Amino acid sequence: MADFHIPPEIEDNATRRLDCLQNVSTPEDLDIPGYGFHKLNGTPRRWRIHVEGLFYLTFGWEGGPVGIELEAGE
Repeated sequence: MADFHIPPEIEDNATRRLDCLQNVSTPEDLDIPGYGFHKLNGTPRRWRIHVEGLFYLTFGWEGGPVGIELEAGE
């Protein structure tokens, strides 16, 4: 699982999304209403899902999620 601090105010949503991320077959399976799923530009390919407020989870994919990061965006 990811190794980063989750602020308490987003812990519930972040945990639900991390659980979901660990249980999908492809990144596109996260194209769920409210998740704000989309591909990011660049190489290697990465994706992003919305957690809450300005927080997002970004990740790569190599047969499963890799390089999961919690980011604060705009």
